[in-house]
Amino acid sequence: MAPTNRRKSSIVDAPAQARIVMGISLLPMTVILIAAIAMWFFGDRLFAEARESNAELPSLSALTLIQYLFVVATGVLIVLEALRYSNRVVGPVMRITRVLRQIREGNLGETVTLRKGDVLTDVADQLNALIEHMRKGAPAGSGSPPPGSGVNPDTKYELEVAEYAE
Repeated sequence: MAPTNRRKSSIVDAPAQARIVMGISLLPMTVILIAAIAMWFFGDRLFAEARESNAELPSLSALTLIQYLFVVATGVLIVLEALRYSNRVVGPVMRITRVLRQIREGNLGETVTLRKGDVLTDVADQLNALIEHMRKGAPAGSGSPPPGSGVNPDTKYELEVAEYAE
């Protein structure tokens, strides 16, 4: 059986994932909450009108229950999908950060491996191409970029380097 590249936990960086989940789900959840309040308000009025007119509406209760279940299920799905997406962002960021730390320490033995469906694959591919370039011993800025890196060797780039206190 082939080994899987699955994460052991769905929460890999709780603060970062919480920001992503809130950012993705806040607006849809607000709209759903407003819709639920409107359904409750108008449903309550409809039940009151039915009682006042002595009308029997046996399917009205079932319809109202289905509406509320739909609202709850949609809310849960929004949060779960936002959590899944946050995993596809935060996991690659953590992997790339780990490899960058290794490079800073002089270890060029690791590369970034992402899972199918992860975001930032272009960044990981460029970092892996840089690591391969550095392994070959070519000093920075010498020669052409590695083949297949997608970098135009005729383009000049100016980099602004900032010093960060640790």
